[in-house]
Order: sequence, then structure tokens, then C-alpha cells
Amino acid sequence: IMATGVPVIALLLALTTTQNAVDASSVLDTDASLEEQVRARVRGFVSDKFEEYRRSSLTHRMMKQDVAAMLSISYAEVKADRELCAVIEDEVEEIAVSCGEGRNKDKSCIDSRNYSGKEEL
Repeated sequence: IMATGVPVIALLLALTTTQNAVDASSVLDTDASLEEQVRARVRGFVSDKFEEYRRSSLTHRMMKQDVAAMLSISYAEVKADRELCAVIEDEVEEIAVSCGEGRNKDKSCIDSRNYSGKEEL
């Protein structure tokens, strides 16, 4: 929850550089940006539940709960953080484009980074 007025994503990034903070290394991979880690987590979540994804049974809430668990924060905190939600939603959209809205039966489409969500001219 943004009680301090600081989005969760900014707070977690600050934790990785603060010496007196809780051990952020247990939450974040310091070699990758938080955005990259969240994107990877969403791809992994969809990959693990690919058949559910193809049946349109996965919800944004489920993905946000999974990201919340990864970051050791509450679902409400994820939901309140617009930047973090935008990262999750952007990755879901890229997966949808890459996987043909679930029509692709091969889940390797999730890991394909040859998509941007936009057509090239």
C-alpha cells in the first residue's frame, strides 16, 4: 500500500541499494532490474499454467498474486502500484501477441523475445 506515497517498485529498488534494509537479495536478483524479474516471473507463471492460459482461465489477479509472492508484498500493494501493474500487463500483452491469443499450442512462444507487440513497417 502506498502509505508513504512511494510506489512499491521504487521502494523495492531502493531496498537493493540501502545497507540497513532487509536482505533484499532474498527478494531480488541484483543482476537484473526489477522490471526484468517481474517480466520473467509473468512468463514463467504463464508457461507453468499454459493450458489454463490457452483456455483463458488465467486472470491478471492470479499473476499479480504470484508477483506479490515473489516480492514478499501483498496483492493490495501490487494492485496499488501503477508502474508495477503496467509492467505485468505489458508482459501479458506481449505474450498474447506472441502466442496468438492462446491459439499457439507450443508454449515456447512465451519465451520468444522477437516480439514487441507492434507490427514492423
